[in-house]
Amino acid sequence: MSFAKVLFNPNGRISQRQFWAGWGVLVFGNLIAVLPALTLGPIFIAISILIYIALIYVGCCVYGKRLHDMGKTAWWLAIPWILVLLTTFAAFVTDLSEAEFILSTGYYMVWFAYTMWVGVSGSDPNTNKYGPGRDASNGISM
Repeated sequence: MSFAKVLFNPNGRISQRQFWAGWGVLVFGNLIAVLPALTLGPIFIAISILIYIALIYVGCCVYGKRLHDMGKTAWWLAIPWILVLLTTFAAFVTDLSEAEFILSTGYYMVWFAYTMWVGVSGSDPNTNKYGPGRDASNGISM
């Protein structure tokens, strides 16, 4: 599978190696997205928002295909989003100083744990409804 398909096509399966490469693109993209807003002023916030929207789609493709490789539906990607929304809600109903801590640590803890689960879980070695299995000896699609 080409790297463009890893990033922009929501269908199919990807290996752990392809997932981590796609995750690296997401991290780099998030750094690029935040820089214009922080350094160039408020007018560039719109550019950052557009980059973030594109990164959400890329993230859904990368995480979704990895979930497919594990034999799971991409709807499992809703779990961290729901937890982040609950964490955000909890942050706003508490004291502001506590809210900042809950929001920042809760958000990162949820995504870290979820990313580790998706990134290190084993692949479904058999063909499933998302695509062909992988040869366990070399990780190549069969």
